[in-house]
Amino acid sequence: MREELGDVLVQVIFHAQLAAERGDFTLDDVAREINEKLIRRHPHVFGDGHLDTSAQVLVQWDEIKKVEKATAGRSDSAVFKPLPPRLPSLMFAEAVWKQIDKKKLPRDGLVDAARIGELGAELTAESLGRRLFELAAAARAKDLDPEGALRSETARVMAAIEKRVEAK
Repeated sequence: MREELGDVLVQVIFHAQLAAERGDFTLDDVAREINEKLIRRHPHVFGDGHLDTSAQVLVQWDEIKKVEKATAGRSDSAVFKPLPPRLPSLMFAEAVWKQIDKKKLPRDGLVDAARIGELGAELTAESLGRRLFELAAAARAKDLDPEGALRSETARVMAAIEKRVEAK
């Protein structure tokens, strides 16, 4: 882990040096900004605030981020926050489901939440790996693209949910 952290640190120092040479910012600016951000986003650690549960920490975190975005002139008007375009479809689907679940977006008739709960209850890391492998193998046997199919289904669900939210 020490070696990996060193690799990350090299990237930070390298990019900060390039930025400093362009006159954009320095490594000191990066350190100061992350220090301020840590203090601002964790008043329960660095300030007088007190929270009793991790759920309270998460609620506070979301509220602080909303204030930061509003102050910066950005808003959460989009139903789904942007995700990296090259994210593998499995990670993309997982991130979209996390947003659907966290924001309690209208999913009835689009996604069977009860079935997801049932599947989750019976899954282990081993059985998940086996099922995903079997699905990939079955897709190959049928000459189907599992990556594309999952991306298309996720996009379909997102579009339908966005349409429902906009209609409200």
